Amino acid sequence: MRDRGKVRVLLAVTLAGVAVCTQGCRLFTANPTPPPTPLIPTIIGVVDHRDITATSRVYTLTDGRTVPDAFADQDVQRGGPDDPGELLLARTSAPKFIDFLWPTGETYPGCWDPWRYAGADEFVWDEGDSLLFSAGLELPKSPTFHNDATTQIMAGRTVWSLAANLSGRICVNSAGQVEWVLNPNLGTG
Repeated sequence: MRDRGKVRVLLAVTLAGVAVCTQGCRLFTANPTPPPTPLIPTIIGVVDHRDITATSRVYTLTDGRTVPDAFADQDVQRGGPDDPGELLLARTSAPKFIDFLWPTGETYPGCWDPWRYAGADEFVWDEGDSLLFSAGLELPKSPTFHNDATTQIMAGRTVWSLAANLSGRICVNSAGQVEWVLNPNLGTG
């Protein structure tokens, strides 16, 4: 007859192993917290070209508006290559910032990817009508927003993690609205 104590220990070890395998390192780390001051853009547009002056870079958007980067506080200037075709996001009042999102390419035309700088510990929080990214950027959802990615619930809120959605994409349209969140293994965008 089996020893019930050994069976219980074996069961406990098996359950612990399953928990570690399914949660990875997240099992041993605290839930991430959203940034305290979200960066909400008031200027959004596609970069047509860039001119460099003695005091700043000046971006001309495809709609003709110009945006100098001299106003942005260095500590919140996320920056990037600032190439034509990128989506410029900026705010000229506190907290001032300027950022650029890369186009996702021919696979998803009309989309820009805010997870470009993401590491495996990148998270996105659902704020109801918007999404808040770990780096502080907050963007509204489009009226047709949909989610095909794996989500988690942390502290009662829906959260997307890059680690749970490897090779995942987020589509931001030219108006700076999040259209969809995609895990290519689960959905189609």
